[in-house]
This record gives sequence, C-alpha cells and structure tokens, in this order.
Amino acid sequence: MPERIRHATYTNPRTGGISSGKTHLEANPDAPKEATDRESTAYGFGTTAGRIVDRNEAYKIAKHAGQLKTPTSQEERFHANRGILHSKMYDCSKDAGIDWAEFSKVANEQLSKIANQ
Repeated sequence: MPERIRHATYTNPRTGGISSGKTHLEANPDAPKEATDRESTAYGFGTTAGRIVDRNEAYKIAKHAGQLKTPTSQEERFHANRGILHSKMYDCSKDAGIDWAEFSKVANEQLSKIANQ
C-alpha cells in the first residue's frame, strides 16, 4: 500500500511542538484564515509512514495514493495547478480513526529527545 496523507499538521516555530487535525485550522486554531497565508513551513501533513511533509510533497503523495479530490472551486484549482496541497483537497476517509492526540504526543517526545541531545 502506498504512503498516504493522514492529517494536517502545525509545527510551532518557537517551541517545535506539533499539533494535528483534520485541517490546518483545527491543528492551529490561531492560523490565518486565508489559505495562502498558511503556506509556510509550519503547516504540513502527517503521512501513514509517520513522516511530516511539506505541501508540495504532500500533494505528490496524495496524487500517487489516489487521495486527491477533483477541484470544485477556483481556489482549489489554483492550489492544484501549483502542486500545493490544502486540507480540503484530499480524501483521508480510508484512514479514519487516527488518534491525533497520540500522534502529537509521540512527535513532541521525539522533538524533546532531539533538543536534549
């Protein structure tokens, strides 16, 4: 089975803490509301391989896994034409039941270990 996109992630640039959710607005409730304003490296995606990837790589993974939805708006077509994945552009239904709290806990533990080395 190919690697798939599981959820949106937000990495706090000050603390390195990682939160996740179905969308970037869920992962970071204080996120900018305009989608293109969330195209910084702080906003990525978690994969079924346990990686956090940027929007460009996430788009490629979702495309390869057959997760991309057909763009339904001009905004979605704009992002798709640039190869940039946004939360509402992919179908994660086959990966339902993800424990996002556990993912964030494990990711933060790993970052703490790295920081303490």
